[in-house]
Formats: sequence, C-alpha cells, structure tokens
Amino acid sequence: MSLLLDLSPGLGFVLIASGIARIFRSYFDTIPLRVFAFCLVLILLRFGPELFAGRNPLPLQLIADTWPYAGSVRTDGRGNSVQADLLFEVAPLRDLVAEEIRGGRWPLWNCRFGTGMPLLGNPQAQVLEPTALVSVLWDAPRNVGLTASLRLFLVFVFVFAVGRRLGLGILASTFGAVAYSFGGYLSLWLGWPLAAVAVWTPGVLYGLLLTIDRGHLSDIVLASFCGGALLASGHPETILYSALGCAAFGFCRLALAKSRKLPLCRLALVGGLAFALASPALLTSIELLPQTFRHELLSRRNQRLEMGHAPRVVSRSLRESATLTARQVIPVISAKALGSDRTGTFVGASIGDRPGSGFPGTVAIVLAACGWFASGRRRPLEAYFLAIALVALALVAKPPGLPPGFAEIPILSSLPNQWSRAVLWFNLGIAMTAAFSFDRWWRGDRFGLSKGAGAAALALLFGSLAFVGPGLGLDGRWLTVQALLVALTAVFLASSPSSTKGGALLTLATLELVLLFGGDFSRMPTGQHLPTPGLLAELNQRAVHEAPFRIAALGEVLPPNLASLAGLNDLRVSDPARPWAPHQILRPVIADLRRVGDRFERADAPVLQSLGVRYWIVPPGKRLRAPWKRVYRSREGSIYEHLDALPIVFILPLEDISEGEEADLSSIEPGRIQDAATLGLASDHWALSASSSEATAILTSIYDDGNWHVLLDGVAGARVKIHGSFVGAKVPPGVRRLNLLYRPPAFVLGVAFIASALAVLAAVLCRPRALPL
Repeated sequence: MSLLLDLSPGLGFVLIASGIARIFRSYFDTIPLRVFAFCLVLILLRFGPELFAGRNPLPLQLIADTWPYAGSVRTDGRGNSVQADLLFEVAPLRDLVAEEIRGGRWPLWNCRFGTGMPLLGNPQAQVLEPTALVSVLWDAPRNVGLTASLRLFLVFVFVFAVGRRLGLGILASTFGAVAYSFGGYLSLWLGWPLAAVAVWTPGVLYGLLLTIDRGHLSDIVLASFCGGALLASGHPETILYSALGCAAFGFCRLALAKSRKLPLCRLALVGGLAFALASPALLTSIELLPQTFRHELLSRRNQRLEMGHAPRVVSRSLRESATLTARQVIPVISAKALGSDRTGTFVGASIGDRPGSGFPGTVAIVLAACGWFASGRRRPLEAYFLAIALVALALVAKPPGLPPGFAEIPILSSLPNQWSRAVLWFNLGIAMTAAFSFDRWWRGDRFGLSKGAGAAALALLFGSLAFVGPGLGLDGRWLTVQALLVALTAVFLASSPSSTKGGALLTLATLELVLLFGGDFSRMPTGQHLPTPGLLAELNQRAVHEAPFRIAALGEVLPPNLASLAGLNDLRVSDPARPWAPHQILRPVIADLRRVGDRFERADAPVLQSLGVRYWIVPPGKRLRAPWKRVYRSREGSIYEHLDALPIVFILPLEDISEGEEADLSSIEPGRIQDAATLGLASDHWALSASSSEATAILTSIYDDGNWHVLLDGVAGARVKIHGSFVGAKVPPGVRRLNLLYRPPAFVLGVAFIASALAVLAAVLCRPRALPL
C-alpha cells in the first residue's frame, strides 16, 4: 500500500500530461512526440524521486536539529531563509484546502491560524488555481512535487505552442520553452503562487493568439480557462504585471489583424468568462486584502511618504550609482555572479526577492543580443517580446528618477516590492527573442554585422561588470563559465546550421539551467515526510476528547502554522494576509508587531486565556507558574494546561454585558459561562444546543470579517461587538438551536458568476452558429 501511495503522484502526473497532450493534438497545435518525451525526461530528472519514490521536496533542512519542529531558520549558507515560506505558509494552507475539499466542504474559512481568517479569500491558498486544485487528491508533501511537475509541463507546452503559432520551427520553439520553463523565475519560485502566475501567462498569450486569429469555440474556452486560472493564481502584484503585459500583447496582435470588430467581440467574451471563472476567489480576496497585515503596513508607509517622511536621497558619485543599479541588474544576467541565491550565500542586500529569478540562461541572452541587432524584417510580435524584456529590465534596474515617478501611481505605490517581480517578463521576453534568433539562424541567416553588434553588446556588458565589480565581490569562476558559453554559442552561430549544431545549442542551454537551478528543492531520504513530534501527537489525542481549543508556543520552539498540519489551532500566525485587527490585540505578548510570523515572548498575559489558549508549548528547561499546570514533558519540550481558559465559543448571561457597550473577554469569569453542547461541525460552521429562561449572549474569539451569520432557531440574531473584532450575538430566552455560519456574499456572487459563465458556454456549444465566433 505504501509503495502504491509513493507511485501515485507520478502516475497521476503522467496521466494528466498525456491527457493535455491529447487535447492539444485534437484542438490546438500538436506537440510532437519527441518534444513531449523531451519535456517529460527533464521533469522526471528533477522530480522523479518526489513523484515515484515518496521523497520530500520541502526544505526540511531549514528546521534546526534540536527536535523536528524546533529552532529558527538557518541562514548560515546551508539554505536560503525565504525557502522556509514553503514550510511555514504555503504547505499548511494547501493542506487545509485539501482537507476541506476532500471532506466535501467549500474551503471558505481557516480556523487553524490565529483567531481564524478567510481561506478562499487568502490569495496564497490558491484555492481555485488548477494545478494546485488537482493536487488536493494527495496529502502533503506528495502533492508539492506533483504541483511543481504539472506547472513545469504546462508552461513548457504553452511557450512551445506560442512559438509554433508565431511561425517558429520545432527546435526554436523548444529552445524558447526550455529557456523560460527551466529559467530562474519558474525554478526559484516553483513552490510559490508566483510560479502559477508565470505558468498561466504564456497560456493567456496562446489563448489570445488563437482567439484573435481563429476564434473557434475551443479557442475561446482555452483563453477563458487560462485567464481565469491567471486571476486565481494567488499573487496580486505579479498578476497585475501579467495582466498588463498580456493586454499589451493582445493589443499588438489585434493591430495586425485584418478585421478587428469580430476579434474584439471574442476578446470581450473571453474577458468576461475569465473573470467569472475566478470570481469566487477573486471577489473574496478583494474584500479581504484591505483588512490584512500587509495592507496596513503598506498604508502606513504610504502615509509617511505623503507627509514628506521619505528617506533622504544622498548625492552619489557615478560609481556609487552604477554599483546600486548593478546590484539589481547583475543577477538577472548572471545568476551566480554575486553568490548563490539558493544556498543563501548571496553577497549584498536581502535575498528575499530571489534576485536570480530573472535569469533565462547565458545561451538565451547571447541569442537575444544578436537578435536585437538583427537586420531584415522581423517576425510578427518579435518586437513585442524584445520591448517587454527591455521595459522589465528598466523597472528592475530602478535608474535614478524612475521610482519617484512611478511611486505616485496609486496601484504601483501600494506594491510591497516595487517592480522587482517584473523579471517574469524579462525571462519570458528574452526566451522568446532568443527563440526568434534561433529560428533565424536555423533558416540560414548567419547574422552578418549583427553578430558583431551582439558581441559588442556582450563585451560592453562584461566590461560594465568589471567597472563595478570590485565593490560587489563578483564570482570570477561563474563569469568564466559564462564567457565559455558565450564563445561556444558564437562559434555555432557563425557556422552553417544543422540538426547536430541546433541540438548542441539546446543541450548547452538546458544543461546550464538544470545544473544552476535543478536542486532548489531539497531532497530528503525515501519515505521522509513532515515529522510529527511527540508534543503535537499528545495534543492531538487531547483534541479528540475535549472541546475545540487553541495552543500557543513560547519563543521559537514551534514555528507558526506548522501545528495546523497536525490538525491543531495555533494562536500564532505566519501569513502576510492575516487580519490586522486581532493581531493588535496580541500586543502584550508579541515583541515585534511588524513581523509576518508571530513570536510570543510571554505566557502570563490574560489575553491569551481569553482567546481560548488552553495549552502552551515551552522549550526544554523553561517552566510556567500557576495557574499553568504541566501535563506532558519530553526532550522536545513541555506542555502546560490552563483549566480556566475560555472556550472558543460559549454562552454567557446577557446581564454580564452592558447595553451598548463592547464585550471584553478578558473580564469574563469562567464560572459565569453557561453549560451548552458546543459542536464544531466544520471550520465555517459551529452549532450549539442550549435553553435558558433568561436572555443570554453567544460570545466567541473567532475573527469576524463581516461575513459570519448568527442563526437562532433559524432566525438572524442581534450582533454584539467583542473586542471590535470577534463574532457575537444576543440570544432571547427559550432559544434551543444556535448556529454560527460563515458565508461571504462575495463567494455566493462568485458562484453565480460561474454558473452564468457555464450557461453562456453551454448556449454557444448547443448553438454554434448563433454567435459570430
């Protein structure tokens, strides 16, 4: 049985990939068998052990060795700390989504993080992103490797199909697909929502090409599906960049069309259907984001800028300005020149944005440089990819004068990392420009004077590196490897084309990217899954027999969110989409409120007990005083229990709450709580059964974003404020059935949009000649 479970992700991947190839052969551009096999071989070389041998692709080596869940993230050169997001944020959210869907429930609410937060509306949960949605059939960490493999395959197919649709040969299209699919952006962000945006961007481009040029029903369905998947990808900033680039692409293609009225009608239909398909997640995200931790920090930053508290600009010399710009640009054109991003040895500023993520490979850069100076008529849309790459490079470089101007634009001024993730378009633009140059060489153009111009551009590039290099600590060995690749590529381009030379160029590009980025996900021994320490196993046993409760941990003994993988509710959160209001209630116990991940410094604050924290995990050697009582001890740490901690949901006499005032949980006496059968039916549904001759109130420590509904014998109850953040309601005498139900209107509206979109598609399908497609 274990062997079958280990094999199942791989078998599922091969089955899905074969089905996609068959769909393309039946309705779109055929993927040749040799190209399909080449893509599968590259993916299996990277994720074969994860797909077929049960190995874990998550970076477990980032957890310290004291015990499985203990310690802080390593930054000593053995790992990049940003990879820890896969463990602390992405994997727990994906596990929650999978649990809800497999249980037959809509993944609407996350009861495991803090005092609760929306799950469908959390972009990082990627609830409706297709590659993540397919993977819910498997548990973590098996689904991580499957999702990554599906993304690599899809993006390879889409880029290859775009090349073929634009008239490129099979070998040239394959080269462009390799340069983008296995380049820095996909490779370094593969486990994050950013990778989903990078996957569906070329899918939208391909759908636009088909919709404008052909307009078959299958073309409209594909374009709508890819557009909806892009909007549901889960990273708003990068989705914005992608949408702008795709809109520019569609405009350029439309300008080349002989007739524009009919394609415009098709594009309008595609846009409406794409929005409708993503609307449940998109609308709930739009409602949640203004309430989040990240939004609050960005709003405060923007307020400081408006008040004139912007950082003072110090006059710099030409060399200093060049060095600052070079720090942004060098990793895009030479991923290891400033150290290894993957291992955390990058020289210079923070590596949180993964600076090598824009690198498409040295061979691709050389081919693109030659293509920039190529003589003769360009292919349709070749200039677009060249221009979009240059625009992205300019945004990443942040030359003097550019950031202040763009910072005044409302949308861009609210982005947490202004423009750095536009490298997606640099990677894609260079990959496609290189594919055009490859095809030009393949058709017999030896580039003539453009070869010298391209060589001069590369010489200028490396000369600039030498100019600013002494202050940056450039890695001479890696630059030497790149120089050899430049020389080999130049030799091939200066000679007559052949299948052998074309295959050699493709092999050089593939080897560089695979060797450079192929090990970004850490591999663990066969059968190594997420560990479950004895502390969490003990709490799991208690959770079976007790009313729902929350836990907390002292210091870094247990990273936030990981307890959710064991089915426990942790008051601490590590997620930029966390609600801001309840975060402020924890001021007495959090040292730094600006940190994305909570770190509790004390356990004696009354607010902890009022928020349902019944058990506290402390590291070895630490002890808590009364009223805490130690109930479990091991070498990993200790568990303390607080018997007087308030329940998460309970009933209190209404006389304890003054009329018109806000309820304060910290002042409630546990002895005043009335007996009631409380049942957590699901994360988004609580049921209570109680009867009282007096008026009472339902009080909770569940975050209320405005979408919780209190039903008293089927009738909506009068609401009560609790700390200004939590769900509560007044209960008249005699009520027996009480329900707390989470149903955001935005979700209901989104479902209605999806139903409408499916109805439109069904109408078009049933009457194919009714609409001028």
